Amino acid sequence: MDPTASPAVWTALYETEQLISAKTFDLRRTARSCLDLAMQMAGAEAGFLATYDRGQDLVLVSSRGVDEAGVLEEPRLAQCYELACEQDEVLVRIGFTTGGPLRLRGGSANLLVVPLRLRLRPRDESGLDKERRRYPSQEVKKPLGILFLATPHGPEPSAHLVDVLINYGEHVSEVLTNANLYHDATRDPLTDLYRRPELERHLAVETRLALHTNTPVGLIMIDIDGLSRINEDQGRARGDKVISRVARLIRAQVREGDACIRYGGEEFAVVLPGTDADGSLATAEKIRRAVEDYPGFGAGVKVAISAGLAVFPQHADSPEKLLRKADQTLFIAKQEGGNKVLLWHRRIPKHALRSDKLIGIITGNQAKDYRNVMLLLDTIVVVNSVLERKQVLTTLLDIMLQLSGCSRGVLYLEREGRL
Repeated sequence: MDPTASPAVWTALYETEQLISAKTFDLRRTARSCLDLAMQMAGAEAGFLATYDRGQDLVLVSSRGVDEAGVLEEPRLAQCYELACEQDEVLVRIGFTTGGPLRLRGGSANLLVVPLRLRLRPRDESGLDKERRRYPSQEVKKPLGILFLATPHGPEPSAHLVDVLINYGEHVSEVLTNANLYHDATRDPLTDLYRRPELERHLAVETRLALHTNTPVGLIMIDIDGLSRINEDQGRARGDKVISRVARLIRAQVREGDACIRYGGEEFAVVLPGTDADGSLATAEKIRRAVEDYPGFGAGVKVAISAGLAVFPQHADSPEKLLRKADQTLFIAKQEGGNKVLLWHRRIPKHALRSDKLIGIITGNQAKDYRNVMLLLDTIVVVNSVLERKQVLTTLLDIMLQLSGCSRGVLYLEREGRL
């Protein structure tokens, strides 16, 4: 059947218009939708969508039926990409011999390479787009990327299909521009995970959906153990590499529909829709093992994580409580030595929050609280004083004895690995 005579063409254009009007975008999901619609429209067996990065190198965003490892570097195909972008028109190759990264039935195919470029449209006096009544994007000198389609070897594609692909390429360019802007606004530049505000949005959306579908939502809070020591010993550049690699390991262990968020400096969150306590525990343990076994952190750098998790609605009936309980559980996992995964349970104290720096100092007894605060202030004064080292240590030991209520104590110092 001639694909240009099919309603698939108009369906693809309509659905792409819906993508343009979307309020939120996931770059890879959006690219995959655009590619699937194009393949359906052209009757293609394989294809991919690639965009230019800031270094003007093509980066594969979505693909079907091709070898992702080599499809952008294969010399004959790379020549087609460059020629299509240079001529700024759909490049058609009939009877292209396939092989290497592009393997199709019959050993040959028709290739269609569509350069993706934003176009300026005529404006009325108000400055609005006459066709779509919206402010048009500025034209980009270099194409945003390419849409590559491989159809079964046969007659040359009709002029109508080529015209439709040109129009479709403009639609896709606008969709990808919006998706890129949304990506930059919602993603952390170091890890490419969602930024912290996105956690609240994902939890609100997923818990609301869970109530309608009667399904659970798991939340994992993760913290890198001992990152501050890595920063102090090897510098923050090394610490940033550790954060980036841990983020990649987390992303690799979860499903495509799960949301990974960089919650803070070395903290992460993972939202698991439709996942109960057992599934959340299994995922968290999988992440912990992946980080523990990863050999690429650098010579002499051993990295581990702690994870705390809770499940909606089993452990909490709101997104706020779910986050708080997962965070409390993470704190307990860190207190118990780290490199472990814990599921929230009723025995976890409500005050187990890392933000509460005065646990053990403020007790509720006015006399004790006054004494403890004064001793804490004395500690600050002593540490910053000009007293000799022995006097400082003796005074600190006295303060610790008063705080703990003990009558005796010994202070050991470590020197050259020995106490």
